[in-house]
Amino acid sequence: MKKKIAVLIAALALCLFALAGCSEGMVYSTMRIYDDLSGAKTVVIRVFGDQEPLEGRDYTAGNNTSFMLTQGDALEDKLQEFCALDEVRINVSMGKTNKDSTYITMIFDFKSIEDYNAKAKIIAGKYADEWTDATLTETGDRVTVREAASNLPLLYLDMLEQYFNDFDCYPIYEYGPDTQSQTIPNGIQFAGDDLYSFTWWIVPTATKIVVGSEQSEGVYFDPAEDYEYREDLSDDFTEVTGTPDARPVIASIAVKEGIATEYETGAKFAGGKIVITYSDGTTEETSIRTDMMSGFDTATTGEKTVTVSYEGFETTFKVTVSEKEMPAPDDDEDEDKTDGDVPDTHGLPTWAILLIGFGGVVVVGGVTAIIMWRKKR
Repeated sequence: MKKKIAVLIAALALCLFALAGCSEGMVYSTMRIYDDLSGAKTVVIRVFGDQEPLEGRDYTAGNNTSFMLTQGDALEDKLQEFCALDEVRINVSMGKTNKDSTYITMIFDFKSIEDYNAKAKIIAGKYADEWTDATLTETGDRVTVREAASNLPLLYLDMLEQYFNDFDCYPIYEYGPDTQSQTIPNGIQFAGDDLYSFTWWIVPTATKIVVGSEQSEGVYFDPAEDYEYREDLSDDFTEVTGTPDARPVIASIAVKEGIATEYETGAKFAGGKIVITYSDGTTEETSIRTDMMSGFDTATTGEKTVTVSYEGFETTFKVTVSEKEMPAPDDDEDEDKTDGDVPDTHGLPTWAILLIGFGGVVVVGGVTAIIMWRKKR
């Protein structure tokens, strides 16, 4: 018996190994500096789909879609909740199938390089002490910007660790006799209070700095090369010198294709995004919140025009609201119903009713037999 239990425990451990899977993904960031020495930072985390082919390898990613999509449409809001900096804009582009990547984009603006370092440390959370301050120096109308490669993981790690360690978001699986001191080969580390750590498989891939027409990119990982190799980023810096351009302004906004336009009465807004186009041609997406909309009303049927407002700009889309269909009655239930001549069984199953009835017959029969036996005596 003990041997069977040991085999069962070993099999369970292997299952958890597989369930934990490889949290494979890559991270890119871009910093842009403008002529007032303010800037914007964009971090893109690409999480591979379960069955998505991985460049340079003959295997797929594992169960990353399960990792990231546990919250479904609420993932965007959940990640925003875990990010300590309120000013970060987080957008999630869900993979359509388990062969597609999910992209998490974080964007925040800063007023100066000092403001950038301060905000980045807020995002880094418990890893703030590991942050290496980025620098900006001026020489006439030209500026030189420098940032440590080791900063990149600090811009997403704390947020993702909180997400994966929150039981409401992602169920925590215990592994081994001491879950607080285990390290397993797939990169998920059990240490202290942090059951999950993603420093290993979500790989800092590249950082770019753009100043006007000049840019510099540091590439730290090539997926076509040995995937087990991880470069030490402690001595790497990305640096660029250029003449900054003016900060671009919003030129237009538009509702992103694919937004739901068919609703039933009483339904809530199904969500959607707008695409923001800037004066320099760059674009950004952001989710449509209910406080950005007017005209969305599913209380009555008909075609409605919904207006979305953002930073003084407006765009519209149409929705059609139809009467909510009532579910068809269950034929089996109708057959069971009569004009009220079926006694109330208080929900007891048929077998219980029959058993009670049979028991009653036995008791009555037994009592009758005893009475008749006594009379004969």
